[in-house]
Amino acid sequence: PRDADLAVQPTAPAVDASLGALFLLLLCRLGWALCTDLFERGLRGSALAVQFFCCLLGVVLFSRGTAWGAAAVGACVSRGRRGAHIPADCRHPLRSALQQRKFADQAWQLAIHLSMALFEAYLLKGTTWWQDPATAFAPCPDAFVRGRERHRPALRFFYVLQLAIWVWTGFSCKWVESRRKDYVEMMLHHIVTFTLILYSMLNGELAIGLVVLFVHDASDVVLDLMKMLNYLKMEGAHGWFAVEAMFVCNLFSWAYFRLYVFPVYVVYRGAYVGYANQCGAEGTVGHFARCQSAGSCLQSDIGLCVLCCLHVFWFGLLLRIAAKLLTGTGASQAGREDYEGLSESDSESLKKR
Repeated sequence: PRDADLAVQPTAPAVDASLGALFLLLLCRLGWALCTDLFERGLRGSALAVQFFCCLLGVVLFSRGTAWGAAAVGACVSRGRRGAHIPADCRHPLRSALQQRKFADQAWQLAIHLSMALFEAYLLKGTTWWQDPATAFAPCPDAFVRGRERHRPALRFFYVLQLAIWVWTGFSCKWVESRRKDYVEMMLHHIVTFTLILYSMLNGELAIGLVVLFVHDASDVVLDLMKMLNYLKMEGAHGWFAVEAMFVCNLFSWAYFRLYVFPVYVVYRGAYVGYANQCGAEGTVGHFARCQSAGSCLQSDIGLCVLCCLHVFWFGLLLRIAAKLLTGTGASQAGREDYEGLSESDSESLKKR
């Protein structure tokens, strides 16, 4: 979809093109890794290439099927919200094609985040990686790259599945979904996450990657639910204050997972201190130099710090919405002004000018 068809102002062409180019470069790097694996192992022995394309097909079908089902359910619920006790601007909230598409897009993302969070919890069970992320580097990732150690088949399959998910998520964000005000930040987030997943797999860092992904998926479940309720305008007394309640839950969830657990435990104590202490070259002077000598410790930390900055940006956006809610602005209106973009009527007015 083009920006002109959506309820947001157009993205600067140079920025949009740069994001697309970065994403395509990552696809080329992934393709090179798959081709190398295929060349070395042959078609029968190439689990990586075969699994990836099967997972990608499954993800696309699952997301499209979920979106189609959610659109039907959402339309049914939306048509039922027409009572006299409901304000006129909150009746039949999904009557427009744009809102239906946004609701359906959010539904398949919820399904992905929830299923992956459950899968991640299963893989973390029996390990100490969540309680102490530094233990994710025992043994060191280099041992897996050199073939001295092997990851569990379930963990390796999970990583291939995540690659497929983020390839489709990035493609969908850039070329399929309706765009929000934070499109640039969201696309940058997808690119950084795709980069971290791809290179952590190539560098044998699957254990710490699992912890990083669990932090994100677990907190995204609450966020997705809040957005879907907001699209249905389940706010105020007529909506049992569902949006407001979920918004408060999301504030606490985001602050705990994204602003506390992620930077303090996962990034600093795990990826920076743990990686360097466990795998840094013996005799290296200084923690920074020790991290630099430990596989891709430094490169991974830079990518993780970019995610930390994006988490702060989105938390600031949530706080701006919270401030508007406290001053009496409706939940759907506050979300539209600070996150969703212009309303369709506003967009039409701009086109006529």
